[in-house]
Amino acid sequence: LNQDILSFATNFQELCLEVKTKLDNDELFSYLYPEFFNYIYDLTSFYIRELNRLINRESNSIVYDNDSEYYFNNLLKKTSEFIRIWVDPNYQDVYDMASFFVNAFENLINEYLLAYNSTINRDLKNKTKNLLENYQGFISNILKKIFTGEVYLITPPIIIDNFLTSINYYLYIIDKR
Repeated sequence: LNQDILSFATNFQELCLEVKTKLDNDELFSYLYPEFFNYIYDLTSFYIRELNRLINRESNSIVYDNDSEYYFNNLLKKTSEFIRIWVDPNYQDVYDMASFFVNAFENLINEYLLAYNSTINRDLKNKTKNLLENYQGFISNILKKIFTGEVYLITPPIIIDNFLTSINYYLYIIDKR
């Protein structure tokens, strides 16, 4: 089953690259920004890497954990950037909170860069978990507001829901380490 999923994920990643290339060459149109397809490609790369690690029964290391956390924080920073550019300008509070999370993830990314080869840093993990839980609440709140008509984004709600799924997955990983 894992091999089938790996094959599916690899094919999906190739499709994302093809879509992005066609968008860049004006051979395809999308209402989503081309950078969004880079995000999907990178997210799929993360899952492929995790799946390969599971298939090969590789254990975690400090360097691997720090690298994964750096990578995932960078992906979540991108989701904040997307929300910031997708939100209707009339909802300044959502824009401001998205900007806050862009900066918070950037600061956390820089801390992970400094701690790259160091031993497990419980304070950094706690900081990450707290930020993730706050971001989870923000994204959940956006979804509620979308469905009640209190906020409008120029993207389907399923994309925001997928962001929430990624956050939940990352929280799961953090709790298991």
